[in-house]
Amino acid sequence: MTTLEADAYTPAEVLALYPEHDGTLPGLVRSRVQVDPERELLVCGERFRTGAQVLDAAGGLAAYLRGRGVGEGDRVLVMGRNSDWHVLALIAAAGLGAIFVPVNPDFKVEEATYVLRQSGAGAVLCDDHAAATAEAARAEVDHEVWIARLGDHLLASDPIPLGGDPDAPCVMIYTSGTTGFPKGVLHSQKSVIAAGEGFVE
Repeated sequence: MTTLEADAYTPAEVLALYPEHDGTLPGLVRSRVQVDPERELLVCGERFRTGAQVLDAAGGLAAYLRGRGVGEGDRVLVMGRNSDWHVLALIAAAGLGAIFVPVNPDFKVEEATYVLRQSGAGAVLCDDHAAATAEAARAEVDHEVWIARLGDHLLASDPIPLGGDPDAPCVMIYTSGTTGFPKGVLHSQKSVIAAGEGFVE
């Protein structure tokens, strides 16, 4: 499709190019894969993944998380610089019915501890930049928390099928806390997708 051709489509017509999905994040990706499984879907710097590779990687990460005991309603805190791992973790968690909790990687220990304690997350995925803060925050909370570094080693060799409920919460985003402590705001898979599709234009 040339730029000129793309300009001729309305946002609704762009969305209509893909099969309807079930309102879940994995379902959204599957609808794109049905049209062109080899098309780039996720780009991070020089690294890119096709839609089929995104599903495979998210399924592998979900298998790892499930193996560590993550299930429906569990919180998975992700603390790291922006990367494709955030997208994969969001899709993997949603596919398990778990809740993705993104955290500012530049938080100090006190701030990270607050979010870890308040969210009740039992799993933390972090990059090297945030690892020391994540470890220090874990030492400050009373509940059990395991930590893993983000990377290809988390992708299980046998990816699992990703499901999910479109109305179930899939992400907890913390407010800025300008008038008090930050508060975790829950969004469903359906609302995350609606927000994304609303920006197609």
